[in-house]
Amino acid sequence: MSDVVKQAFVKSKGTYRSPRITKQIRDMGIEVSRATVARVMKTAGLMARARRKFVHTTDSDH
Repeated sequence: MSDVVKQAFVKSKGTYRSPRITKQIRDMGIEVSRATVARVMKTAGLMARARRKFVHTTDSDH
């Protein structure tokens, strides 16, 4: 199971968390719960990268 989770995580370029990885695995025809995927990710040390906050760089106050 951990190989499948790691493969899905790498395919997402490290951006998917457990719910989206669970959906990918279920689409492949493997029945798995989100909690199982989360546990496998935690033990393997897989953490999704967080989105960066959008920063407005234009100063229109002039």
